[in-house]
Amino acid sequence: MNRRTVLRHLGFGMSAGLVLPSILSSCISNDPGPEVAYDGVVAIIGAGAAGLFAADILRSKGVKVRVFEANNRVGGRIYSIRAFNTEFNSFPRQDFPIEIGAERVLGTDAAWAEVIKLLRVPTVDFKSLSTPQYIIDSTLRSEATALLDSDFNAAQNFVNALSNQTGSTIKNAITTQGINTRVHGVLNSLIGNQYGTNNESLGASGLAEALGKRTRNTDELILRDNPMQDILISRFAQTVEKVELNKKVTRVVNQGDTIDLSVTNTLDASEEIVTVNKVIIAVPLSILKNEEIVFSPALPQAKLSAMAKVGMDASMRVVLDFRQNLWGDDTNFILGGNKGPLYFNAGVGRSEFNKILSVTINGPKAAELGALGNNAVNELVLELDSILDGKASANVKDSFIIKDWAADQFIKGGYSYPINGGGEADRVSLAEAINDNLFFAGEATDLQGDWGTVNGALNSGERAALEVIDAILNPVA
Repeated sequence: MNRRTVLRHLGFGMSAGLVLPSILSSCISNDPGPEVAYDGVVAIIGAGAAGLFAADILRSKGVKVRVFEANNRVGGRIYSIRAFNTEFNSFPRQDFPIEIGAERVLGTDAAWAEVIKLLRVPTVDFKSLSTPQYIIDSTLRSEATALLDSDFNAAQNFVNALSNQTGSTIKNAITTQGINTRVHGVLNSLIGNQYGTNNESLGASGLAEALGKRTRNTDELILRDNPMQDILISRFAQTVEKVELNKKVTRVVNQGDTIDLSVTNTLDASEEIVTVNKVIIAVPLSILKNEEIVFSPALPQAKLSAMAKVGMDASMRVVLDFRQNLWGDDTNFILGGNKGPLYFNAGVGRSEFNKILSVTINGPKAAELGALGNNAVNELVLELDSILDGKASANVKDSFIIKDWAADQFIKGGYSYPINGGGEADRVSLAEAINDNLFFAGEATDLQGDWGTVNGALNSGERAALEVIDAILNPVA
């Protein structure tokens, strides 16, 4: 089998770890693999999913890469509790993986699911085993009961028609259609919080435009036994070995044929200048918006204008451990909360005990709770008390996890979303290369309508890598 054919079919390089399927192993023997003749070095700034994928593709083509990661780990917003995470030592070990960042596989036919299939990782179709519950009128209602409510059905119809919505913000569209305020909390859980903010901030037309471009299905999976971070590391094992950790790039000086990078060692504050030929920027959008990387020459005004139309808000993950399951083994989500817009029954379909709630809060509410520190847990437990007959506070354990992504110095937020007036054209401008030697990746630059997801990060990493290869093979005269 020609390995080039497999590369085109799979869309990524060959450094997979865990398990090597027969379709790949049959292509390796006596096949040196595709190579691009290039004497230069490509730097990738950021070792999240986008950066690792881009580096892996380039390496598989024979291009020399250097990957710089400011943090002491790879994965970016894919972050799992693992045996050696000293940050989470006080939290009791569970019989299923706990995720601090991305926790669900969105789309069974999308980029992240393809990686998981490639590695033959066991998954759980948790939605076939469980249903959501909704907070309406301060009462917890089953899906069957909620469907008897005309206001809830109006809310569901609105969600189902998101790709056709128009106007300034989602909140404005909801108000214009006269949907009762009784279910606005549910709509915020299903839309605003889902897409990284709240309905007051999320642009309606921009979201609709993105959903119209998206081709993946809406199925969702969770990993049965394996942490997501381990899947990412295993898939890109050979590339991960070459990542230079604790190396923060603070300045990019584009001199044409070469680019000088100012690199700071975050452990001892030492600095060095690294000269490369091409660069892929694969850091979170918030890092660029906060000007933590200085560009010389400055980024074009068109890119800065596009950046201003893409938001990135605060984001929190809180993991609560209870003495007993108070919400039902067949419940997957509790939706509609004011403090906690999304409570996920994280052990559904994979835990013998099933007593963990993973809470995702995005947007201004995450900033509000983040300011409370550990007291944020009290706010969430009080909200749960109000719908669980006061039993939450009596059953919650002292051990909990709070990950405030806005406070993470290397992330500084959740994930991107279109603000009022923003749209897919802004993603195109964000992704556009500069001078055929400076390229951009990361979920905010996804052009397939899947920004804000691991899929979007992988899509962007592949796109940027192929742009680099094209620039090498077809240089501008």
